[in-house]
This record gives sequence, structure tokens and C-alpha cells, in this order.
Amino acid sequence: MSLDLDTVRDHYDRDHLLDSLFRDLNVSGISADSLTVAQLAQVDQLHIGGKHATETLLDRLALDSDALCLDIGCGLGGAARMAVTNHAVTVTGIDLTPSFCAAARDLNQVVGLDDRIEIIEGDATDLPFDDAAFDAAWSLHVNMNIADKQALYQEAFRVLEPGGKFIIYEIFAGHGEVHYPAPWARSKEISFLISATATRRLLADTGFQERAWWDHQAIAIDTMDRVIKKLTDTDKPVRDWQHNLAKNLTDGRITIAMALFDKPMAH
Repeated sequence: MSLDLDTVRDHYDRDHLLDSLFRDLNVSGISADSLTVAQLAQVDQLHIGGKHATETLLDRLALDSDALCLDIGCGLGGAARMAVTNHAVTVTGIDLTPSFCAAARDLNQVVGLDDRIEIIEGDATDLPFDDAAFDAAWSLHVNMNIADKQALYQEAFRVLEPGGKFIIYEIFAGHGEVHYPAPWARSKEISFLISATATRRLLADTGFQERAWWDHQAIAIDTMDRVIKKLTDTDKPVRDWQHNLAKNLTDGRITIAMALFDKPMAH
């Protein structure tokens, strides 16, 4: 494993992650004994906008009920569980972080979805799947930790069947230096942001056809304003990450968008 991958994995990896999630739910009055996917959404949606952003992404993807889907950088598996519950699909999730993968598997079992979701520990730039294995794929706040974005998108393209759909909800470089620490990186050492323009060009060069691009900057700024107001009892490192994230968005140092692409049908 490369130094970049080791450092990214170590940034996210946590001891006793599942216990921590259950404690957070318990504070909200939710028992771990009878959890639902909707209740888990309070803690398993690790991106700006949380559950609402995931619902928007899945609705825009317009999945068929028998679709085979790939969640690239699946984290705790929140998006995968929502996709299975709300759209009756089957999902494979892949993530670099061992503790996230272990927690995702456990949570899938808790809510009875382990027969519909498979979680694999692995590298998004070297996917362990056959060509044309999936009908649809998505990534939510993943590309900022991946240096080799060409490999990321080439692999996504490869494992999609012709006509398959790929939707991203990502953070991009804006104007000026980013304030760190941020949720995805304590410093620029593992932050590999590129602009939205460069990302669109890279996806097009890979072979994807862009179908829609939605600017989420104003929505994200409003969301983070509400998050910041609730941070009084949060640990200082988390407060610092969230305050910097909000400032980066407001200052335009980062941008955020959702975009839908497809892999052209073979001729």
C-alpha cells in the first residue's frame, strides 16, 4: 500500500467505532436493540447534507429495483442501506478503512440487510470487480482523498455496464488556500482537491457522458450554518473541522456539486 493510502486510511480509522456510534444514538434516545435504517441515518451519513443529500442523489440516479450498484468509498454503509431500503437494489460497497468496513458489516446485520449489501475493504483506484459488473455507481465525498483521480474514474467506467449510470457528490478546489484541519484531512498532505472544471474534463476524457450538473454551494453553506449552531457540546477537534469546512465553503475556497453521468452504450 502506498504512503498516500496508508495516511488516508489512518486518518479515518477508529478504535471501538461501533460502540461510539451506539453511544451517539443513545444520547438521542435511540436504542441499539431495535435500530432502523432511518434511525442510523443520524450517524452513518458522513457527508454534507447527510440523509437529505443521499436521498437526493439516489432519486436523481433513478435506480431500477433489480439494479446491481457499487458504492465507491462507502464509509459506514449509510448510502448503501438507504438504496436497498428505498429502491430495492443490491449494493456492493468498497472502502479503504478497516474499521469503517467492519462497522458497516455489523450495521447491515443489525438492520437485516447483510444479504443485500456486501462490504469489501479495498482501493477505489484498483477495483476488485469484473468489467461491466454493475448497473450504477456513486461516490459521496470521496475524491478529495484520492490523488490518482484518473484511475478512480477509469475504474468506475470499467466496472459499469454500457448504459450504466454514475453519480457523484463531491468537494472541489475553489479559489485560495484551504483552511485545515478539515473533516477529510488534518493537513494538505492527504488532500487532493482539483477544480470542478478539471473534474468534468477528466470524466469526459474517461468516456463518461455528462447528463446533469447541480451546484450545491448555497445548500451546503446553509447546512453548515445550522451544523455550527449545534456544536457547543462537541469535541474541540470536531468543532475545528466543521468550522473550517463552513469557512472554506463561505469563502469559496472549496466548491460542492452533484453530477450525473452515464457510460455510453457500445456500438
